[in-house]
Amino acid sequence: MPGTWDAFETGVRAIVGQQVSIAAANTITGRLVQQLGTPVAGLTPMGLTHMFPSAETLADADLGELGLSRSRARSIRFFARAVAADDVRLDRSVGLETLVDSITAIPGLGEWTANYVALRLGERDAFPAADLGLRRALKTQTTDPATVAERWRPWRALAAMHLWLAGDGKRIGRAAAA
Repeated sequence: MPGTWDAFETGVRAIVGQQVSIAAANTITGRLVQQLGTPVAGLTPMGLTHMFPSAETLADADLGELGLSRSRARSIRFFARAVAADDVRLDRSVGLETLVDSITAIPGLGEWTANYVALRLGERDAFPAADLGLRRALKTQTTDPATVAERWRPWRALAAMHLWLAGDGKRIGRAAAA
């Protein structure tokens, strides 16, 4: 669903999950939280032991032992620095175009990541057109999903959710290989 508990965590998860399986992304994210997150007492019965690391923590963190590629680790650090410096606003205080522009200005982050994060923030017109699940649900590899989605403005995020649900559900939120 559009929406997120922690917009920064959602952004990092989007970067971690680029072109890997959901299981692999969850494993890597779990390692990241265990190694760099803040321990939280009293929540172990619910399976929670740590809070997600802050942007300031990840901005200069050593991410080499998590199973990330160097480029992906670099993108996470750049994203964290941009969020910490308020160059990327994840508080819904900027519009879709400004948010997408600020995220795509970060080395290693493109339209898919920016629109996926925007969608999860609740931007009703965000549409991660390069998403493999959307392409498969639209049954197209030749027609640009963004072109098809133009007719759904200003509700493209809801269309994306419907398309993901119409697919097999295993490809939700995965960038297509370039």
